[in-house]
Amino acid sequence: MLRTATCLCVFALLFATPIAFAGNVQVSGEAEIRVQPDEALISTGIEVRAAALDDATTMLEERRARLLEYLQASGIADQDVRTDFVLVEPVYRERNRADVPNDRELLASIVDPIAYNVVQLVRVRVRQVNQFDALIVGVLKNGANRLEGVEFRTTELRKYRDEARQKAIRAAKEKALLLVAELNVKLGDVVAIQEQYSGGWWSWPRYQNQALMQNVTSEAPAASNSTAGQISVTASVHLTFALPGGEPEQDGTAVPQGLRR
Repeated sequence: MLRTATCLCVFALLFATPIAFAGNVQVSGEAEIRVQPDEALISTGIEVRAAALDDATTMLEERRARLLEYLQASGIADQDVRTDFVLVEPVYRERNRADVPNDRELLASIVDPIAYNVVQLVRVRVRQVNQFDALIVGVLKNGANRLEGVEFRTTELRKYRDEARQKAIRAAKEKALLLVAELNVKLGDVVAIQEQYSGGWWSWPRYQNQALMQNVTSEAPAASNSTAGQISVTASVHLTFALPGGEPEQDGTAVPQGLRR
């Protein structure tokens, strides 16, 4: 009985004593840094077609040998060249029953390939960006006949991400200070931090994320080639600051100082 009475007293005390509510303010900041790329990745390929599979693979090997010889003569190191797996695609003649006299010939026209497409992709890392234009032309004249894409990158991505992150944090903090200053509210400690980052390369085909908040940026024209382009490194942070609790209102809730009626 004594224990029950003690519990009732504790609950009564909790409900009778107003609890100060700790408010918060959430802000976000983003910074973008544009830098010159210092390396490029060329994705090219070889595609051949022949009636016999052996002939197609021989043609592919000849083109690949020419391409690798050209890259070596251009000063591209072996570790900067990667050849992907070979893809073989049989080609069949489209036929229907009206074109053939019997089922056996119809089945043979569907099952037996009339040719073979053989494809192999080759990726080249270019450490001297000023070689890029000449290499694009060179690979297409020396064995390659496909250009899958181009990517410009920076080898100092960590450095620029750290720099962008610092600027994003400053932007978010400045925004929070402006908000509370206008409301005459003191800003408390940071209670939550979230971070996002992107960029560090420029690729073609080029895909861009347009749904990013922008607080700090230096605008520059979009990259059009290897000599005039810049790549973007962005970082965004989301900060939650605590707001000091104020004196409770009559309904038991607390209002931060500066927002009291």
